[in-house]
Amino acid sequence: MRRAAPRSHPKSVALAVARELFGQRAPRPAIHLVRRDRHALYRTTAGGRAIAIKLFVDVGGSAAAEAHARAAFGRQLPVPPLITQGRRDGLDYIALAWCKGTPLSDAIRRRARIPLGNAFEQAGRALGLLARSGRVAPASRRVLPRSPLVLTGRSRDRFLRDFARKVRVLGTRWGATFLARLVDAAGWYHDRCATEEPVVAHGDFQPDNLLHASDGRLVGIIDWELSTIAPRWSDLSQMLRFAATDALEERLASGYRAVHPLPRDWTRAARAYDASRIALGLAGAPAGGADEPHWRRHAEACLAYLDRGDPTHARRTGHALLSRPRA
Repeated sequence: MRRAAPRSHPKSVALAVARELFGQRAPRPAIHLVRRDRHALYRTTAGGRAIAIKLFVDVGGSAAAEAHARAAFGRQLPVPPLITQGRRDGLDYIALAWCKGTPLSDAIRRRARIPLGNAFEQAGRALGLLARSGRVAPASRRVLPRSPLVLTGRSRDRFLRDFARKVRVLGTRWGATFLARLVDAAGWYHDRCATEEPVVAHGDFQPDNLLHASDGRLVGIIDWELSTIAPRWSDLSQMLRFAATDALEERLASGYRAVHPLPRDWTRAARAYDASRIALGLAGAPAGGADEPHWRRHAEACLAYLDRGDPTHARRTGHALLSRPRA
């Protein structure tokens, strides 16, 4: 059996791409690793010009999805323009203009002085534009994956049934009341929101990927490699987790409503979507596996969001599912 050829080191690939972009006659470009997680991000400069080179080194992102989403939203949103994409020495890559800005996460951690209210309103406006212009075109269906939470009819019923079965397995360790509340939230979402038309979503819309100027203006939305066809609550629910006060929550909503309608119970819908996301993870995770504490932490955080958005949240759907006889 033939072994696959080993891939080159990401930095050597990034340097080769930089030389192609700047030209062989240009001085040797300086190259620096900015971040390494599911991809390796390098900043390269030559002749006063800065370029970002992103290499997809791990599973969990797609260069094709990122390039497609950037092209789709580049006119409506502050998205750093794509220069080129390709594959070299076994690694997919994209190159784009370097975007100057401070991540909103730095402001939340008080490492940077950015008006949080302005920043959240700008983020809400971007989310509204995504929802308004994210109608799924045939080209998107060919390139982007489909979220498993785009569920209708039988698939939705099967999802809730599988989750309820898993909940019964976990009930002795997690507590029936705790799990029933999670089922309540997931059921509420699927009853009211799961049939909405899906949109093209960013997939990782959170403060690390939002770059702001010192006055709070949104100057760059980065990291589109997780773009997917998903419910419109996908991106909004992610951002809502970081709105630590009612004032920030309202600024997020006002920015969204400036460009696209938002229902009155939007916080409940977004948090219930989160509950469905947790439920999906639980349904697929092996009971007693190493990742069970991970999902437990997420579930606890999700229910804390639900309590903050609706202290009286207590439907009986979950208890009814838990009491059903085994299939």
